[in-house]
Amino acid sequence: MTPPRGDKPRVLAIAEDPHGLVTACRVHAPLMTLMRLRLIDDYWVTDASMANVPPDAPFDVVWLQRARDRDLTLRLIGRLDGQFLLDMDDLLVARPSYIEEEDFPQADHIRAAVRACAVLTAPSLRLAGLLAERGCGDAPSKTVVCPNALEFPRQPPAEPTTPRGILLTQSHRLALTASKEAVLSAIRDFAHENVLPVYYFGPPLSTLGAGVADSLASVVSCGYLDFWRYHALLAAWPAMIGAAPLETQGDAETLAFVAAKSDIKMVEYAGHGHTGVYSDAAPFTDTDLVVGTVVSNSYESWVSGLQTALNDAWRMCAAQQAHVVDTRSMESVAADCWQPAITRARLPRPLRARELMSARLTARGVLARARRVVGGS
Repeated sequence: MTPPRGDKPRVLAIAEDPHGLVTACRVHAPLMTLMRLRLIDDYWVTDASMANVPPDAPFDVVWLQRARDRDLTLRLIGRLDGQFLLDMDDLLVARPSYIEEEDFPQADHIRAAVRACAVLTAPSLRLAGLLAERGCGDAPSKTVVCPNALEFPRQPPAEPTTPRGILLTQSHRLALTASKEAVLSAIRDFAHENVLPVYYFGPPLSTLGAGVADSLASVVSCGYLDFWRYHALLAAWPAMIGAAPLETQGDAETLAFVAAKSDIKMVEYAGHGHTGVYSDAAPFTDTDLVVGTVVSNSYESWVSGLQTALNDAWRMCAAQQAHVVDTRSMESVAADCWQPAITRARLPRPLRARELMSARLTARGVLARARRVVGGS
């Protein structure tokens, strides 16, 4: 029996890692907010196994995050005839030099997913254009831009004060190659000269590449925090300088991958009342946010930018925080961006989870079908 179609969508979100930082930001947080606003009726977040979803659970929207799992992705393309939402937050069809090749999935099924999906959500139209340039069809035409957003504390922000330290946060790999020594040395020397601790959040420094631990010898390693705890800490800590370096030199694949990134560091730092210093890279220049200090990736520019942040830029924190909270609150982004995307991806009839679990299609057949539909090669 077909489950009844309600007035509001019921969403099945299939994430790369249901407990990961990206999933928390771009799946759990918007769905939780949509549920609170009563704009959706129910949702489930699972992985490719769908192990935690009741077989009889009804849904009428399938939300696929990042499409890294090949078998699952091709199954969805074939079973749903492309009527699903695909969220991409990285240029997974590029191969940047600072990330090992084995960390990336095959690209053929990701291209097929972008071509086939009914709706592509991305943090920027820039990412959709870069996907199109790399064989993913006319990605911009089906894209709903859903910028990264956060749930910000309701209490009034504290009065701006002189920063007491430097924040450096990485979730996976430090996005620096040719500029690494200049940028990290500038942070190290500036921190030493001004007696400021450098608080590092992320995996062990040793995983970020040779020389990083030496470049930040006096760093205070704070470990790897989950999404919610990290943002609670940003809200609670005294004023800091957020450092957000991104590579601006190097090979085309690396620069494209970096260009496809989002302005999430601006949202996190400025949205919680911290001034920031950001590399002069597309994510921090092609954005609607005007916060912090943008610098080129030379030693001199980073020292100058950090000095500006310490001397004067922090005085603008209250106004910039209000700007970010107004522009990137999860409540407004969920209602204005994610909800229309979900509506466009809604299935013509509801399904039960068991119908997706039991689907079996050959990878070769699905890829061939996806290419025929979109005229790909």
